[in-house]
Amino acid sequence: MRNLSLASFAALLTGFMGIGTAAAGTVEIDSLAVYPGGSTTVSVVSPAYGPASVITGLILLGTTGGQTIPVFCVDLFHDIGIGSIGPYTYYTAPVTTDSSDASSPSGPGNGNPLSATVSGEIQTLADIGVSKYIYDSTDPLLGDIETAIAGAIWTVEYDATVTSSNSEINALIASYVSYAEANPQTFSLGLFPDGDTEGFANTQGFVVGTPVPEPSTWAMALIGFAGLAYAAFRRGGKRDAIAI
Repeated sequence: MRNLSLASFAALLTGFMGIGTAAAGTVEIDSLAVYPGGSTTVSVVSPAYGPASVITGLILLGTTGGQTIPVFCVDLFHDIGIGSIGPYTYYTAPVTTDSSDASSPSGPGNGNPLSATVSGEIQTLADIGVSKYIYDSTDPLLGDIETAIAGAIWTVEYDATVTSSNSEINALIASYVSYAEANPQTFSLGLFPDGDTEGFANTQGFVVGTPVPEPSTWAMALIGFAGLAYAAFRRGGKRDAIAI
C-alpha cells in the first residue's frame, strides 16, 4: 500500500466502526487528492443532478495525523478543494441517503433516501476500488478502473447515466454496475462533514472502501473486467483522451 500500512488502515477502520453519530468516530481531514494524480472528468446526467462534467476517481483523504484514507465521493452537490484543505472534521455514518439537499453539508438525512440494497451496492464498489488500489497498484488499467468505479457508484446512487470520452471506461462502468447489483454488501461506511463546525455547503460526503482480506476473491471478478477493457482497447486502436 502507498501511504498507509494495512495494519494502520485496519486500526483506522476499527475506530470508525462505531457507526451512527459524530461521537462514534471522527477524523480531521486536511488534504485531498484524486487518483491518479489529476482531475479526470465524466459526464453525469440524472433526474436529481445534471447534466454536468464531474471530477471522478479514487479520492485520497489526508488526515491531520498523517494517514491516508482511500474513499469515493457519494456527493454530487457539494464542493471540496483538491490539495490542502480545512482541516475539516468528518464523522462516520451509514450511507442512507444521497446528497441532493444542497442547502447543507451532506450527511444522512440530507437527501433522497437510498434503499439498503443500493447502499450495499455502493459499498461493494468502494471495496473493489480500494482493494485494487492496495493489492494491484501496478495494473496499467488502474486509473481507468478507479474512474469507472466512481462512475458506477453515481450510476446506482443517483439513477444516473455516467459516460466518459474513453469507451473502455464506459464498458467498465456497465460491468461494475452489474457486479454490484448482483453482490451488494450488508453494510455501508460513510464519512460526512460536521456542519456544526464547518459551515454550510462546503464539503462532500464519501464512502469508505474496506480492503477485502482475500484479494484473490476479487481478482477472479476483476479479471473479466480488465480483459473487457483490454479487448476494447485492442479493437479501438488509439485510446480516446479523457477530458481533464
